[in-house]
Amino acid sequence: MSGTGRPGSARKAYICLIVAATAILALTARHLVSGAAAPPAGGLFPSLVNERVMIISPHPDDESLACAGVIQRAVREAEAVKVVWVNDGDANPTAARLFSLGRKPDAAAYRRLGDLRHREVVQAAADLGLTKTSLVFLCYPDGATNSLWRRDRVRIHRGANGRTTVQNNGHAWHPGAPYTGLSLERDLTSVVKDFRPTVVIYPDPTDVHHDHWATALFTGEILHGLSYSGASFTYITHHGYGWPWPPWFDPGGSIIVPENDTGSRRPLTLNLPGADEARKLRALSRFQSQGGLLAPSINSFVRVNEVFYAKL
Repeated sequence: MSGTGRPGSARKAYICLIVAATAILALTARHLVSGAAAPPAGGLFPSLVNERVMIISPHPDDESLACAGVIQRAVREAEAVKVVWVNDGDANPTAARLFSLGRKPDAAAYRRLGDLRHREVVQAAADLGLTKTSLVFLCYPDGATNSLWRRDRVRIHRGANGRTTVQNNGHAWHPGAPYTGLSLERDLTSVVKDFRPTVVIYPDPTDVHHDHWATALFTGEILHGLSYSGASFTYITHHGYGWPWPPWFDPGGSIIVPENDTGSRRPLTLNLPGADEARKLRALSRFQSQGGLLAPSINSFVRVNEVFYAKL
């Protein structure tokens, strides 16, 4: 969606995406009735009855891409559910062109993108059965979690949104917190300690996206520092071309785990009932700023299963 620079052209394309995604949603939902069970990759994901489940998502949409099924199971079974977003997803230059008339986005365009992505993810969370009390937004800079982990542990980072501190935007967990790794670590530690999870689900450190593997490292360090003794599982959203395999819209198919993609951890399959897959489809349709159901990076996650990893 490169844009031509003409006023309204990017918005017209955005509206076309919504119309096309709505058509896909209507045509596909009627097939998601029974939900075929996927063969276990290495075992089945465990029950969440009476657990306190925390899911950590780098961006708005990762929770729905990788964890929509487990979120719905947690809503039904768990004692409590909390989903934590590290950033607002406000550094995507392609998506930010929606707010810059197709030209190179400025800081204001990135901020408006962050506001839009927040609205999208709140809608998606509601589709999955979450209430607003289950949502935590840390609002650290998008595209910079690896910098906060390495270079900017103490040094202040300036985000694509032009800010150096967490915005007082009405949903940030700690407005005014500096964009540093130490600040992110303190805030995420506080959220974990306050919630007291018995199950934590977060990105896998082998995820190739820098915000994802860095989120995994922050989370692992925090859990270790808290002497966390509960269950932990990881998920992959970015794993190079072909993840999930096959890399196209296949709502009746299963996510297939490559045979060499196990290492020191065991893949676990969560099978989605047809109604859960239909709600996942609807939740993913909310992310129009990312291409919605027309984007293979989104629609290829609409499957009859989700895959998680447990340490051996």
